[in-house]
Amino acid sequence: MTLDVTVGASTSDSYATLAEAEAYMATLIFKTEWLAATDPIKEAALKQAARLMNNLGWVGTRYAQDQALAWPRCQGYTSRGVAEDYVYDADGWPVYWDTIPVCVKNAQAEFAFRLLAEDRSQDAGSLAPETVKIGSLEVGKRKHKIYPDSVISMISQFLASRPGCIQGVRG
Repeated sequence: MTLDVTVGASTSDSYATLAEAEAYMATLIFKTEWLAATDPIKEAALKQAARLMNNLGWVGTRYAQDQALAWPRCQGYTSRGVAEDYVYDADGWPVYWDTIPVCVKNAQAEFAFRLLAEDRSQDAGSLAPETVKIGSLEVGKRKHKIYPDSVISMISQFLASRPGCIQGVRG
């Protein structure tokens, strides 16, 4: 099983190469599940992480209509179908259309690692407290989270909304 990391291709199945994921993992202290996995298992986890990350509410739109993954992105299109503008990072720098941000690649590696440690793909992720307070009444429950907070925090600059948040409309 090999990864297709061709930026913007219809056949892409990963943002990060296995070597890039390994480089990210080298920065972590606790990575037992990653170290114990074979390369084909690591590649499968990277592919699954990329598929799940496609469902996030990214800013902008896909650069090409037929690209398999959510990245690269642009702000929109002209009436002639030409990409209007780049997506910008938190510092205001453009993310070029032939580039996947390093934070997206690192987040994919982090997510793949978390998928190896615990199947989060079918609402089997870690339980998170969710509390609703109405007046003096407070009701709590634990809900499943597919996306680890560590992954979301790494890519939050490129998300239009956080997963699980209800978007309101002000009138």
